[in-house]
Amino acid sequence: KQLNNALIFEINYGGSVWRGKEGSLYAEYPTNGDLWLFGGYCYKGQSVAADYNDLWRYNIASNMWTWMQGDSGNSKPGNYGIQGVEAATNHPAATSESNICWVDENNNFWLLDHGGCLWKYRTATNNWIWMNGTPKNDTFMPYPSPVYGIQGIFDNNNTPGFNFYDFTKWKDSKGNLWYLHGMPMVLWEYNIASNMWAWIYGDTVMTTHYYGDEECMHNGDQLIKPFDRAEARACWIDTCDNLWVMGGYGEFASNDLIYFDMHDKQWVWAGNDTVQANNNIYGTKGIPSPLNKPASRTGALPFKDLSGNLWLFGGLDYSLNGYFSDLWRYTIDTGCTKCHIVTGIPIAPGNQKLDLYPNPATTELSILTNYRINSVLITNLLGQISYTNEFDSEHVQIEVNSLPPGIYMIIINGTERMKFVKE
Repeated sequence: KQLNNALIFEINYGGSVWRGKEGSLYAEYPTNGDLWLFGGYCYKGQSVAADYNDLWRYNIASNMWTWMQGDSGNSKPGNYGIQGVEAATNHPAATSESNICWVDENNNFWLLDHGGCLWKYRTATNNWIWMNGTPKNDTFMPYPSPVYGIQGIFDNNNTPGFNFYDFTKWKDSKGNLWYLHGMPMVLWEYNIASNMWAWIYGDTVMTTHYYGDEECMHNGDQLIKPFDRAEARACWIDTCDNLWVMGGYGEFASNDLIYFDMHDKQWVWAGNDTVQANNNIYGTKGIPSPLNKPASRTGALPFKDLSGNLWLFGGLDYSLNGYFSDLWRYTIDTGCTKCHIVTGIPIAPGNQKLDLYPNPATTELSILTNYRINSVLITNLLGQISYTNEFDSEHVQIEVNSLPPGIYMIIINGTERMKFVKE
């Protein structure tokens, strides 16, 4: 398809010509709704691959692409400039087969390149800023190893290092950036305010995996250790900042469903198999069943709807030769994660009271219930988190004057949902 003189993809099997971009980094769009794309492999002619560092912006309304930053050629090294200082000449090195990028509260993009350098792109000025990490003079191996430091401690010297084939990243409700390195499986957190990384959880070397004897159990002394994996694209974040992951490729392609409990700081095996499972159990299309499960796969695509359901599409099968085109929906078991547990005296169904006022709201929103409010989460209609906090009360007041005008979803204790309008 040809859009605004930008060749998106061309396939001619007879003439052995194929072009396009693969392994690119795609960013969650900022509040203006535009889509952004960085780097990736670009195949030209007889399957000659090269990495790129070009940054593109796609405007949905006009249906046109704009080349915003980076080089038009391939395999270009980074131009770092001065750490922490933006400049029009700054740009990351050519990058592909990773998606460690985020969007902050000010609609700026953050990118972790293959060498472990962290970059910030200011959408307002169209400039890159090298923020963290050690510059690399070329785009070739070897890439630097991680520097872990002390577990749980932020330090200027800490760095996640190389990150090929890593796709598991998210931003928590406090605005901090998170990244799961796949092999070995290590959880990293970056604090924007201090410009420092911390190694939060995981072994710094690859170890034997262990899932426990029962699903949905928080093991005590013998902690669960899922297998190390690459291409773990199927990942989601629930309303309590817990990370959910399904499958990936390590010792084998798997279909294990696991989540990392952010409160207890440990992994939980939530379902599916802990050995290679080559067959899907589909059941009846559109009908949920505890027996249904996708087969082992890697590189699947994740989505999450406004009701908190997890969606999964396609992926590469256990043999790494076949592709799926099946679409799955998973509803989180409220008995499996503490995110949905409400403390206090239970109220019988039909007797619960939930009042939200004023609605529309301008500066303050009040929530009045006849049960204990433990957590409040506010998202826009795109599912982006605008506010989150913990409480221990039946009456809560929230300042909403900083929210842009629009329609929002408020989620009480992870289950009760109401819409309100911010004027």
